[in-house]
Amino acid sequence: MNHKNKIRIVWATISGWGFTFTVVAALQAYMEYKEQAWGSIGLSWLAFDFWTRIEPWKPAACGGVLTLILALLGGRALTVRNSELLGPNDSGIRLAGDRLTSVIRWGVASFGRPLVAVVLIIVAHRLPSSIASLTRPTAPPGSPNIVVLVIDSLRADHCGFLGYKRPTTPGLDNLAKGGIVFEKAISSSGWTKPAVGTLFTGLIPSNHGAVSRMSVDSGRHGAALEKTELTVTEILRNQGWRTGVFSNNPNVLHKYGFTQGVEHFANYWEVLSYEAGRTEPMTSDVTEWINGLKTEDPFFAYLHLMDTHYPYYAPAPFAGTWDQSGLDLNIDGDFVKRQIQGQVTVKAAELNRIIDLYDESILYSDAHLTPFIEGLLQEHPNTIVILVADHGEEFLDHGHLGHGHSLFQELVHVPLVIWAPNLEPKRISYQVRLMDIFPSLLEWANLSSPYEIQGKPLQPIISGEENGNRMAPMETGGDQQPPWHWRALSDGNWKWISREDDLPYEGPQMTLFAREESGPYSLLFNLDSDPNEQVDLLATNPTEARRLKERMDTSNWYFPPSHILTLTLGQKNPISEEEAARLSELGYAGSEETDHGN
Repeated sequence: MNHKNKIRIVWATISGWGFTFTVVAALQAYMEYKEQAWGSIGLSWLAFDFWTRIEPWKPAACGGVLTLILALLGGRALTVRNSELLGPNDSGIRLAGDRLTSVIRWGVASFGRPLVAVVLIIVAHRLPSSIASLTRPTAPPGSPNIVVLVIDSLRADHCGFLGYKRPTTPGLDNLAKGGIVFEKAISSSGWTKPAVGTLFTGLIPSNHGAVSRMSVDSGRHGAALEKTELTVTEILRNQGWRTGVFSNNPNVLHKYGFTQGVEHFANYWEVLSYEAGRTEPMTSDVTEWINGLKTEDPFFAYLHLMDTHYPYYAPAPFAGTWDQSGLDLNIDGDFVKRQIQGQVTVKAAELNRIIDLYDESILYSDAHLTPFIEGLLQEHPNTIVILVADHGEEFLDHGHLGHGHSLFQELVHVPLVIWAPNLEPKRISYQVRLMDIFPSLLEWANLSSPYEIQGKPLQPIISGEENGNRMAPMETGGDQQPPWHWRALSDGNWKWISREDDLPYEGPQMTLFAREESGPYSLLFNLDSDPNEQVDLLATNPTEARRLKERMDTSNWYFPPSHILTLTLGQKNPISEEEAARLSELGYAGSEETDHGN
């Protein structure tokens, strides 16, 4: 083979790489377009936007290698001319080999040119972004920026602006005076994935599909947001907003559907590092991202902060603010599991230390969120800022630690504060829901959803046009992880809780209460006289329980546990040993004898 042909083969290999990259990326974008049904709901541009973020390096490399192999074999190796192998009657084989060789040589001659290779490389890397840029919708003039700050595991009653006596949130307390404070905001669930799914879609968990916890035992990552469910990021992105999600949580990830319509995804959990995703560096990253945008482009930023999730590790100088116990005790997923199973007894001094560590983590978050929010409101006055938690945390309020295992108030009552242009500060005592945030954002952005949203905008309550509590449905329980299944409905005064049958579960027995041994049961609490839910009034007020249960049914908010299985069938992915260890620390694991899918 002469030097000229060798050079052609090199250029043909590069061209094969560029061609494969372009074709595979285009096919993936088209498949996503069909699967998401963007065309039928007027969001076709999202296919081009999605195309810009696809990087099929492995298929492209395979395409380049295949081109190289074919080019090398395109000479005499493919045309069998050895008379000892081919007889006089094998002319058909010779003819076929000659034709195949001619095709390959033509391909090498056509693609083995520097100009062709350079053009294909440019097409592979610039075509999607160029098309997306030229066709990108423009947001209406004056469209607001939107920033959603989710503080994981933050109880409402541990915030100063909601009555906590300890000064855990001095900065936010001051800022809250200039915002709208919702005193009774209720999450849709007691743990992250279903709650954030509701925030992104305005739907209850059993409708949006992101219900089950990661299970290390089964090798299963759990259910994701249904791709056909529309997220706030998809709607905003398709209307010209720049969208960024910054997450340090193992549930708020691409594989669970939380990057639909997201232009920039900062994945601290899988790609960066947990420490890089603490409140201080993450808020700095968000500020840098915002400052890099064009001033005329409105932006949407979602931050999921994990400093208040166990284990609680506040850095200096916040560590030691309240904990002076000298004890060497913290809680992680394994500790919580063993406590629930009755293998660990938490003494009063130990509980005090746990709460002290938790409050110090809140104090750390407050110290860095406060200047971040102040900076947003000063430098970007046309910005809506929402501060909320996905769920709370239990400290033996009903006998246990952690979250995700029930629907009592300590797990579902969350802080919610909104700062928005032209809105007078006020405190609202009516009950609202996490699922009301999604439609509220659309209304502030003067947009609508092509789908029916189960939440309702908060604007009527803010303006005073609507007075009264909103019914708040709640649920927890997934595909055996967690094994407990609860459904609840609160009208703001009365709260009905239903402990459902568990799905078949092969892990260790994790009964929460002795009464569960006799089967499913219901509870009823009067939140006015018993806000901590200590006195079950079901026996004396069955009519109230029946009323709430019927409302749950007629509002299409109730789904049996068996419904969960229809959302998670076929969703199984391997989990590495390293990821299993990290998930276990946060409580997303099953038995110690794990199958990591290796």
